[in-house]
Amino acid sequence: MTAHRFFLGYLHSLVTEAPLYVQVNRFLRYVRRFRTVTLVLRLIGIAAAILQTGTLVLLGTALFLVLLPLGGAFLLGLLLTALLESRRSNRYLEKCLAGRRVTVLFLSSEKSPFFCANLRDLKARGQAVIAVSPFLISSEGLRKGRFYCTLREEEKDVFLVRKYYFFSLRKHVLSKTRLTLLY
Repeated sequence: MTAHRFFLGYLHSLVTEAPLYVQVNRFLRYVRRFRTVTLVLRLIGIAAAILQTGTLVLLGTALFLVLLPLGGAFLLGLLLTALLESRRSNRYLEKCLAGRRVTVLFLSSEKSPFFCANLRDLKARGQAVIAVSPFLISSEGLRKGRFYCTLREEEKDVFLVRKYYFFSLRKHVLSKTRLTLLY
């Protein structure tokens, strides 16, 4: 995450380095190398025959006309809300972190006892701790809590932030503090 300046660059690298994307590209190179257009057309024909044309049309229509726009609108609304809320969150964190040493921890999808003990130790040493959540929309964090778009204070001097907000936080707040990044 720290190699990218913006969230979209980070998302692009996530997609292009994902195993599924790499496998699809490898398959497409294989298909291009042997010019097997007829093989691809045969596979599409077999898939259409298995699913029947009516089912395929219904699934395609449902996917493109209902599910994708709704999901896209939801994620766009979430990111727009985060964009509007990020200024307020930046001001709040600037006030809370002024003159303090800040440690940023990057959570994996599972929080381990080692991670929690490390967090408590850093807090006991007087540092402010920011944990970057691996989840895009989940309310799960270091403890059970309410949903948040950009920032949630888990306890005194311990903050949980979203990945997409981290880039704004790093640019506007963390660049002015003494900072340690832990992966």
